[in-house]
Parts: sequence; C-alpha cells; structure tokens
Amino acid sequence: MTKLSVNVNKIATLRNARGGTVPNLVEAVKNIERFGADGITVHPRPDERHITYKDVYDLKKVVSTEFNIEGYPNQRFIDLVLEVKPEQVTLVPDPPGALTSNAGWNTIQHHEMLRKVISQFKVEGIRTSIFIETDADMIKAAVKTGTDRIELYTESYANGYGDDKEVAVEPFVASCKLAVELGLGINAGHDLNLENLRYFALQCEGLLEGSLDNWQTLANKLSETFMVYLVDLRNHGKSPHSEDHSYELMAEDLKEFFEDNFLNDVNLIGHSMGGKTALLFSDKYPQYIAKLMVVDIGVKGYPPHHSEILKGLNAIPQGEFSSRNQADEILVNYVPDFSTRQFLLKNLTRDEHKKLVWKMNLPVLERYISEMGAELPIDSIEIETIFVRGEVSNYILESDYSSLKLLLPNSSVITAKNAGHWVHAEAPQFFYEEVLKFFGE
Repeated sequence: MTKLSVNVNKIATLRNARGGTVPNLVEAVKNIERFGADGITVHPRPDERHITYKDVYDLKKVVSTEFNIEGYPNQRFIDLVLEVKPEQVTLVPDPPGALTSNAGWNTIQHHEMLRKVISQFKVEGIRTSIFIETDADMIKAAVKTGTDRIELYTESYANGYGDDKEVAVEPFVASCKLAVELGLGINAGHDLNLENLRYFALQCEGLLEGSLDNWQTLANKLSETFMVYLVDLRNHGKSPHSEDHSYELMAEDLKEFFEDNFLNDVNLIGHSMGGKTALLFSDKYPQYIAKLMVVDIGVKGYPPHHSEILKGLNAIPQGEFSSRNQADEILVNYVPDFSTRQFLLKNLTRDEHKKLVWKMNLPVLERYISEMGAELPIDSIEIETIFVRGEVSNYILESDYSSLKLLLPNSSVITAKNAGHWVHAEAPQFFYEEVLKFFGE
C-alpha cells in the first residue's frame, strides 16, 4: 500500500529567496493534502536555508495526514522531534553543511549511535526510518538498530531511469525483497517524480511510502488508458457505515453508484469480498458490464478463517494510539506475516484528536463474517470473465475450475506466481499487465 509523502523543502526555499511569506508554506501544505497526498515531509537543516524550525511547529498544527521530519540526529534535531512528535522521523547522515542528501547510513559503523537515538523516538511512539543505500550488508545491519523502516536512496535509479529503467530499478527490487524478508518497512526518496515514481512503485514490492494504497497506485497507472473509479464497499474505507451488511445490499450499492455516475459498458474488477460483490452484481445486472475480472475469490462458500486477524484487530484500542508502530506491536502477536499486517494497518485513520481509529466498521464486519463466506446464489453469468488467483493462496483451487466454468461458461483462470491472496499487492507488475491484456482487447 504505497503512499505519497510530499517534500515541501523547495517551497520554503522559494519563499526564503523572495523574503516575506510568499509562497505561504502552511497554505501550500493544506492544498497538497487536499489534492490527495498521504503525508508531508520536511528537512529542517541547521542553517534553516529552506525549512525553519518555526515552520516545523507551524506545520504540526495543520498537517492532517502523516508528518515526516527528516534530519541529522544532533541534539537540537532530537529535541525538536521529541517535542513535535510527528508520525515518522527519518534519520539522514548529512553533515550540517551538506547541500542535499547524497549517501545512506553506514549502519555497521554507526550502529550504536543509531540504536540509542532510535530507542528515544520509539519510547515516544514515533515511527523511525533511516536513509540507506542498496547494500545488503547495510540493510541487514539496519535491523539491529531497531528501526521500523528504511528509506532507499533513489538518486541512482532516477539518473538511470531514462537510459534503461529495468537496469536502474534492479538493485532496488532486490533490496525491497530483502527488507521484507527481514521485517523492515520500506520507504523511498530522492529525485523521484511523476515520470519515474509509478514504475518504481510497481516494481518494488513492499514499498510503503514514496517521498506515491496498492489499488491507488494501480489506478493511477491504469488511468493513462482507462477512466478509473475506485469504490469502497459499505463499512469499508471512505464509504458510509451501516448496521446491515450483505452481498445483496452491496450489489445494490454498486448499482446506485453506476446510475449516479451514468456508467455502462464497464470493465469491473473486484477482489475478495469485492470480487463476490462484483460476481453477484454481474449476475443481477449484466447490462452494465463489458468484462469482469475477479481476484482470488470464487463463487463457493468458505468457512470462517479470520478468527486470529479479528482478535488482533479488536486488541488494538481505538483512539489511544498516535503511531501505527504501536498498533503493529500488538497486531504482530496475532498476524505474524508482515505484508498482511501492513495491509490491515492501512485501514487505520486519524480522528479529530489525531489518534488512530479504524476506517472500517469492525463490529458489523465481524457480526456478518459467516454470511460473507457463504456461497453466492448465482445461476449463470455469460459475461467474459477472468479469475486471477494467487499461486500460494487456497481461495481458488484447480479443483474449482470445472464448477466455475459451469456457472461462468465464458470464464478462464490465470495464476500469479508466488503470490498469495493480495495478488495486486504481491505481484503488481503481473497484475497490471494482465489487466491491460484482458481489458485492452
């Protein structure tokens, strides 16, 4: 679930060069968040040549997304972070006079210093990230510092993107894979822009923040070819909460959305619960649908199997934590898989007190969990359909192919190698290419 955090240093540079308060940094940050950014990043340097320490305090009052403060961990910087308490602090190894960040930490040489500084931030519930290069030994040593994440220094990728983007991204793909195996979260930053960031995000599985949610990244890319709508089911995401929850109701919700937006001849994609909703909708209202893609879910019934996940979600106290890291420390006791936890934690948002609460209507979803696993009452769907299954997922088995073909005679099944249930997140490039191939025809 990749997020975009926008670095606003250069806005402050322009303001400082002109003198006065134009452009207004606070208003710029409000607009950046309004336009859809997931976070704001600042780097207050000792000479305050762009972001000033006063800016940091001013922005803390208005930033409603994630606030990330970067900097070299001298005592003044440490004191600033501990007082402001941003959602994340990113430690960079720049000497005080450096023009810009130009290298990653030597996590072996500076291990003890990093460990002590990071422990101070973690006591206060501040998520930590350290700036690092694509050196396997440095990434392995980063684990011992106690950091939550690493931020990959992407200048070499940005410089090489125009010549050969596949070669340029190769070391970063390997580094992301290693970091995920080690349980580290992954951010990336330096010279990333609208031209090169999408490709990087699609290639580097596990990327959480680019200094660009998996469906959002995919939708951005697909919007180059299609008009794309992202729809949250009821009791999920930004959609309304309701005390009632069923596939019939969600199919009717989708019909209302189609009618409100004058949609027809639509290529429809649904994953998991959304996949079952898409199937029932296509059965009831085939006149709206051109083609259908169903991701790692079938028509059959599934026994309840999310008991540990539900226990973990319920164990996280609502409105008490200010850091996702605090929530993750509880959830790891119930959900050991890092990627699954990151997907689940994406459902946390901040209330008016900037404390973390669930976007989803957890009590209702838990109440209707058995109904969500029931077999769909479908007779026959003639629409051209493709099922995309994860190779290591058990939601669609080879033994299911014949029954799917009976209910959907114009259907086929493809498999994403080494992917689990979240195919679009675990094999993003494969998924993107298959979407283009299926709907592009």
